[in-house]
Amino acid sequence: MQVFAREGYNRFNLRITTIFDLAWEVCGRSLFQNGIELPENSTYIVFEILRTLSKQGKLKYFKDLRITPSLSGAVFYAISELKTAGIFPEDLTPDKFVDPKKGEDFKLIFTRYEEILKHTKRIDASGLLTLATDIVKAANPFKSQIFIIPSNLELSPKEMLFVDTIINHAEIFQLPKPFGLEQPESRLDLRCVNQNEEAERPFSMDCAYFGNIRTSIPETSGQ
Repeated sequence: MQVFAREGYNRFNLRITTIFDLAWEVCGRSLFQNGIELPENSTYIVFEILRTLSKQGKLKYFKDLRITPSLSGAVFYAISELKTAGIFPEDLTPDKFVDPKKGEDFKLIFTRYEEILKHTKRIDASGLLTLATDIVKAANPFKSQIFIIPSNLELSPKEMLFVDTIINHAEIFQLPKPFGLEQPESRLDLRCVNQNEEAERPFSMDCAYFGNIRTSIPETSGQ
């Protein structure tokens, strides 16, 4: 901020956001117009799937386990991690699991989860990122915005693709590394995707991305 102030910018409209918030900003209106909603509780969807499959006797690995919110949460977390990595039920085979029975159950649960989202016109965080990325590719609404992005945050492949799409063709400026800041822990924030891998870590707020704005930032000592 001090760099911008020295350049004559005396007012800032700084907004802290997350990748999910940016994706919703892109897709929100379109989803509303098409009657598509975010699920209120994805863990509960998985809970109902587990309970139904258990009653139907279709579970092999999970058949002797008590269906609880904790178990449902663990299964949903695994589904979410796979989806954000771009892996879907059709990509899974039982031999990819230590216990093939667990693989069969998980693939069945994952498939039912996707079917329920489709039939009830719901979209989860992974689907939201995919849709937002497609929309930004067609018409980037962030072209005139400036992003100050931490570079030391862990992102999933889908999150990284969304960020890459937003800052595509942007001007990138390295900013002075701040001192005395702890490494951010949140995964749903932004990071610099063109970072110097050999640089000392942690970084925070060390890159600025400018959509179509041509601006020069003077070098500073970081003091």
